[in-house]
Amino acid sequence: MKVSIKIILQIVFIGLLFTSCKDEKTSKDTHNAKGVLTSRDFFVNGKLIHSISFYPNGAKAVEKLFDETTGLMSGPYVEFYDDGSIKKKGKAAEGQFEDTMFVYYRQNRLQEIGIYKNGKKNGRLLFYHFNGNIGAAGMYVNDSMDGKWTIYDDNGFEIGTNEYVKGNLISGAGE
Repeated sequence: MKVSIKIILQIVFIGLLFTSCKDEKTSKDTHNAKGVLTSRDFFVNGKLIHSISFYPNGAKAVEKLFDETTGLMSGPYVEFYDDGSIKKKGKAAEGQFEDTMFVYYRQNRLQEIGIYKNGKKNGRLLFYHFNGNIGAAGMYVNDSMDGKWTIYDDNGFEIGTNEYVKGNLISGAGE
């Protein structure tokens, strides 16, 4: 019995079509009272997997992904200014920020780099002046400044140090 290539390809195509249609993919747009789009959510089998919120001018405000199984924020996370430039970007896992988070001034200039663990700043954090020079460097523990922080002027020269314990300044001139 001879089977043509055309029939085999048709069977494969139909199989792929049914397989790809197994998951129900939908989206939902939300508008304000003036009819302006405020958010667009994407679902697979009724579960939220991707969400985008918008400014009144139509620019993206926040874009984030969700774990299809747990429903918690998981994966890339990006916040934008109303002009479309990136304000903050990082990652989330199990509904909380994790790993390195980058914060930017409006003109895409780096403002801050910090480490998050369990949704809180935990680890070395660097603040930058608008001109790109480092402004301060130190450690965070559970969202509080901890240990020695070095402060720098606009030219990147060290101008002092502060010592913190659980967010309380114990020595130095302050921020």
